[in-house]
Amino acid sequence: MSTTPEIGRRHFIAVASAAACAALALPLAAQAQNKLPVVAFLHPQHSTVSDVEAGSSWRQRLRELGWEEGKTLRFENAYAEGREDRLKSLAAMLVEKKVDVIVTAGSSATRAATQASGTIPIVAIGPSLVAMGLAGSMARPGGNVTGPSFDAGPGLSAKRLELLKLAVPAAKRIVFMRNTGLTAGVAAEQTVAAARGLGLELSAIMVDSPADLDVAMAALSRDRPDAIWFADTPANISLRTRIVEFAARERLPAVYGIALFAESGGLMSYGINFAERSRAAALYVDKILRGAKAGELPIDQATTFELVLNLKAARALGLVFPQALLLSADRVIE
Repeated sequence: MSTTPEIGRRHFIAVASAAACAALALPLAAQAQNKLPVVAFLHPQHSTVSDVEAGSSWRQRLRELGWEEGKTLRFENAYAEGREDRLKSLAAMLVEKKVDVIVTAGSSATRAATQASGTIPIVAIGPSLVAMGLAGSMARPGGNVTGPSFDAGPGLSAKRLELLKLAVPAAKRIVFMRNTGLTAGVAAEQTVAAARGLGLELSAIMVDSPADLDVAMAALSRDRPDAIWFADTPANISLRTRIVEFAARERLPAVYGIALFAESGGLMSYGINFAERSRAAALYVDKILRGAKAGELPIDQATTFELVLNLKAARALGLVFPQALLLSADRVIE
């Protein structure tokens, strides 16, 4: 019969088509996996530091916003392990992998990322982008970088000095422990003027690595200041246990930029809520993955700050916090 060959041919075509689809199923799934947006994290320190400092906070917020790792996006991590000279090569690697967004922690990582690419959206956690020359304005950054800033201008620095002076009235010489990448606010003329207005002499020591901290500690032991101000830089945060223990051992009062230090035994801290700022970065990533342009997203400047006092550290230094300082504290650690 003439119909038999036709039926046989149709059956063959159907079976062959099904087999082809089955054969293609796995490659197509793999291809879909590769097409997931990739969010990279560039950090100057170690992964354990970044998890405490920033990484876990913004990733958790992304999950709350509906992004699920392995299903709706992928992460690519690049840690410099405390060697900031590696940041350029790590940033170049991320650009070569054609990631969709780069999240950076601190000034040095942000600078490396912007030098590596002028097109990949960059969400910078912390640095003052306008002062660094990486953004045109807070309201409209332009370019490819934006994000939540830690800096609130010279007023925040002046406030820290004022609080330190209240806690240690006899203090005259203050050493500021910062890093070479810190360019905004803290080194401004207004901050120096505020120090002078409080009768304080302010000088700086750069700390970018554990080796730098060793040198700084030796210098502070030889030429003791009245108090120390530690900036909330990635290097200082990663070394906070050593820093707090050194200040206690040398009986040097210190003010810190974030609560992690006071929680680790430091005397006092005044600054932004670190976890809240880090979580704010997720909102930028979310908007960019949904089509927004980084340069059109306003930089979110910190407006709320917390004062944390550690009574145990104060007693060890023979200090008594004045009542006015205690009443203004957001938290008092016993």
